[in-house]
Amino acid sequence: RNANDGISVAQTAEGAMDEITSMLQRMRTLAQQSANGSNNTDDRTALQQEYSQLMTEIDRVSKDTTFGGQNLLNGGYVGSFQVGADAGQTITFRMTTAFSISGMASATSGSAAVTTTTSGEPYTITRTAGTPVTSTSMSSITAASSAQSAMANLDYMIKVVDSKRAELGAV
Repeated sequence: RNANDGISVAQTAEGAMDEITSMLQRMRTLAQQSANGSNNTDDRTALQQEYSQLMTEIDRVSKDTTFGGQNLLNGGYVGSFQVGADAGQTITFRMTTAFSISGMASATSGSAAVTTTTSGEPYTITRTAGTPVTSTSMSSITAASSAQSAMANLDYMIKVVDSKRAELGAV
């Protein structure tokens, strides 16, 4: 039973992180669409509306994903499961990154590049996390420049979630 509880916790967290990844990828697609120079203000406003709703939903999933009354994705979950008959045969499961927009932003480090092409010539936009990635720096995609910045920030966040999902697979 203890091992099954541990598996259930991991599956619950994995399911929620899968949904968060899907939402982050959709947000990146919206930012990419907004960065297109053919959009007018009305187009970008419509894109922003869906983008903002996805940000709110990510925060809700992070806040409401629980197992046994304990929040799994708020950055403070640590569970130790007795899986063997002897003392010390345990598996510890840690979720030390908050999976809200602000929590994932603060967990990022390093840099990521977004490469695009114009007239067949590639150019790179790089966003380094030394400049803080915050929910404020990625909350708007109503201008091409902010949409490009949001794309780089979303790349970071997707990596944060993917990294934790990889750790779950090893548990």
